[in-house]
This record gives sequence, structure tokens and C-alpha cells, in this order.
Amino acid sequence: MAFEFRRDAFKQVDVLVADNRSKRPHVKSKQGCPFCRGNEGMTPPTIVAYPDGREWRVRRFRNAFPVLKPSKKKFAWDGGRAPASGDHDVIVETEKHSQAFQDFSPAHIALVWRAYKDAFLDFSRRKNSELVFLFRNRGPKSGASIAHEHAQIIALPYVPAYMRTEADAVKKKCPFCGIAKREKTLFETENFTCILPSTARLPCESWIVSKRHVLSLADLSDAEGVELLQALQEVVRRTAPFEESYNVAFHSAPRGRDFHLHLEIYPRKPIWGAVELGLGLVLNGVGEKSALKLLKKSD
Repeated sequence: MAFEFRRDAFKQVDVLVADNRSKRPHVKSKQGCPFCRGNEGMTPPTIVAYPDGREWRVRRFRNAFPVLKPSKKKFAWDGGRAPASGDHDVIVETEKHSQAFQDFSPAHIALVWRAYKDAFLDFSRRKNSELVFLFRNRGPKSGASIAHEHAQIIALPYVPAYMRTEADAVKKKCPFCGIAKREKTLFETENFTCILPSTARLPCESWIVSKRHVLSLADLSDAEGVELLQALQEVVRRTAPFEESYNVAFHSAPRGRDFHLHLEIYPRKPIWGAVELGLGLVLNGVGEKSALKLLKKSD
């Protein structure tokens, strides 16, 4: 079974091959869902549960179909290939199959934050971890195979080009500091601003950016972390009438690099065609002004 990074030097693209992913179960209903309370035996053992293991609301365990495989060997490329070493966990965010992320109570979202931060700190401490990436896939177009609210977290042994480029930009002059002055603002909270980037790749794409220049989730207080997730809940509430399938990418600093924490939320309305795939030129049919009207909160 292949777990391998492969680098296309000609197109400057890295590919992650994990052919076990094709064996993932696709579960849409509560019946037989491995993420529901009472079905813990259908997943790998619990790593940690919140508030406790018996009456858990949030639960973390190793991904049964990971994209990365743990290894104690030092990471190195060899002829454009490298073992896909690293870690991959699942964070089930609710014991209830049909409960939506945007409907979590403040107390519940605080448990989700604890699980996120604990997992992030755990992965960040691992020797070969160069980048910790937390993400959420929701809905049939997002790549999610199970329709039960959950997040995933991976620890990569190197920093892919997309994140390297972001970190390099921050090192020169942080483009995220004061970004609200240059981009359309959807809404803001005390510590975060949600903007509609003019370079959005997907219709109604939005970013939640920390007002402070903080590197990662580890630098947020618990109150700030809860505030961040509540801002994400607000984005999802506004986006759902436009498109229910979405992805969330938590962008935190690579190891030892300067950075500016932000979340990128991608509604999965369009399917990429030949222009996007063949040229790398993304077509976005909804500009930021139109997106602002679509996502404007109704009174």
C-alpha cells in the first residue's frame, strides 16, 4: 500500500499518494455511522474525549484511513519521491449525527476548541513535524466521506509550496496585517475580521484573519479560540444558503517561521474544469462585491 510524496519538478507540483483512501466508508445516515456515540468500537481507540470518555461530546482518535504513516526515520526526498510520513487524527465534534457545527452552543464550541488546541500542541511537539494543518470538510462536494461533523489534523514532515509562499510573504511584509483596509469586510469581532478576498478562487470564499499578528492556534487564549470558532460558525450560517458543502483550512505557522494566523473557508459551488486544471488559472464567477450581497446577514 503506497504512502508517498511525489514531486513533479516540471510543473512544480507535489502529489500525495495514499491509495488506502479509496477504502473509506461513505456514510450519509445515522445508521452505521462510526462517529456516533455508542459506535466507538468502529474506529481506532480514543486518544482523548471531552468532557470525559463516557459522556463525550468531542472525541479524538487516529484516522483509520490516513494520508500519512507514522515513521521515526528522518524525512528526505530521493529522486522526487519521499515516504509520506507523519500523523493524521480525526476530531469528532459532536456525539449527535445530525447536529450542525453552526448550531453548537457556546459551551459545546469551547469543548471543540479544547480538542483543536490540544491536538495542535500535541502534533507540534513531534520531532518530524514541520507543519501542522487542521481542516474541516463538510458536505458531499467537499471530499467528506461521512456526514457527521468532524475535523481532521495532520502533521507534515515538510512545508508544501503553497504554505512556504505564504510564510515567505509574511517574512517580507505581512500581507495580513491591516488586510481589512484593503479588502471587503463581511463582519468583525473583537479579535478577528472576516474578509472577502479580491483574489478568491471560489465564489463567496472568505477568510477569518486575526487582528493581532499571531503565528498559530497555540498563541490564542481560550477566550480568543472560542471567539474564532464562533466567527467560523457565523461564516457557515451565512454561506449555507448559497452552498452547504465547504472546506475550512486553518493556516498556522510552519515550524520556526513567522506567520499570521488565519482561516480560509471555501464554499464548493463550482467544479473545476479544464482551464483550472490545465492552466492553473482559476475562474471565479462571483466577485467580492457580489459575494458581499449574497452573504450579507438578513435583518
